[in-house]
Amino acid sequence: MPDAPYLRGVVYQEQSRWAEALANLDAAAELGLPGADVHCRRGMVYEALGRPAEALAAYSEAIHVDPRAPLAHYRRGKLYRARGEDRLALVDMDRAAELGLASAEVHYDRGLIYRDLGDQPAALASFTRAVESDGFHVAAFRERGRLFRALNQPERAVEDLSFVASQLPDSVEAQCELADAYCQAHSYYDALLVFDRALTLDPTRAETYYRRGLVLQSLDRPMQALEDFTSAAAFGGETADLNCSRGACNLSLQRYAEALADYDRALQLDPGRADAHYNRGLLYYRLRSYEEALAEFTATIDLNPSDMAAYSNRGDVCYRLGQYESAVANFSVVIEMRPDFAQAYYNRGRALQKLKRPDPARADFLKALEVAPDYLLPHRELGILLANTGLYDQALPHLEKARPLDDPTVEQYLELVRRGLQPAAPVLRLTQTRR
Repeated sequence: MPDAPYLRGVVYQEQSRWAEALANLDAAAELGLPGADVHCRRGMVYEALGRPAEALAAYSEAIHVDPRAPLAHYRRGKLYRARGEDRLALVDMDRAAELGLASAEVHYDRGLIYRDLGDQPAALASFTRAVESDGFHVAAFRERGRLFRALNQPERAVEDLSFVASQLPDSVEAQCELADAYCQAHSYYDALLVFDRALTLDPTRAETYYRRGLVLQSLDRPMQALEDFTSAAAFGGETADLNCSRGACNLSLQRYAEALADYDRALQLDPGRADAHYNRGLLYYRLRSYEEALAEFTATIDLNPSDMAAYSNRGDVCYRLGQYESAVANFSVVIEMRPDFAQAYYNRGRALQKLKRPDPARADFLKALEVAPDYLLPHRELGILLANTGLYDQALPHLEKARPLDDPTVEQYLELVRRGLQPAAPVLRLTQTRR
């Protein structure tokens, strides 16, 4: 039988007897039987033998014999992808789908390529076609769920990742991915339940303790969060991130020595952590150690020059230290970064007042009120400034606005302004009477 080598090759291939399969398929290819299929099978055997270059050549030969061979296009596409040649891989994958090889696996692989190329809409469409073709394609549901998270659609991510977690009940990572999706959707209590389930599967996994600690921190449960962060460290998961999170919990609990130790440790592990310096600055600020706070906010800015909050806090510290020119400079940077930030105008106005520059101070208070008309503090400062310059009629409405602050100074100035606005008593002119 002329096709005997081909048939033997198919049988050996099904039995995973790769050497015998290849010998017979090579013989069939030499006989020209049966066209593209024999070359496609040779490619699959070469893959099984770990010889991808020869497999690629075999698939190319199959396509040369029959350009409409969908399986050869698909498998060559997979090899291109393995070599990092995503564009070539996509051409073959798309061609396979056009030729009718519209299996879930083809759409899934196309989705992976689109994902790696950064084409999220095309990746989403491909993963959706994969799950429509196979309603139990767990990997496609998982990738689509991850993509929904990247697209900030956490509710849809929860749907897909819930299915994945139900199909992989013993997978800690599947449970944790679902919990993370719940966190993104702000469903923190659901996230806690899933993290609890993950920890029953592996009670020694540091990453799970850390991520559950972050959820507890979001729920304003710092003591419980501290316990989880400590467990994470005990199981080998100590990182700069963990120490910064633990420091934030201790800071919220006013355990300043412990918080400082946490931030120190974070900086030992990663000296470039701007947030550790920033939080140490907040800690020193609460302790009224303004010189130390100034140094920490400066270190934050050196590491992250775009940190607006650090400039704002450094400006506040400079103000408290009497360094008013520096305060003005820092608040000016904040205003450049965010021109609609009313508090920055207010703070700069106060520093300008200390520098006895009333006109620019007045302009800043007015700008703060332009941005935020119901902001009471600029009303107070503007009312006092205007009263001190004798502009009682202009000062009065600002001081009236500031009354909800319950500030005795406001009441004192209101009394001063009202007296100043009272009409002067008429002067009596005495005339001599004639007798």
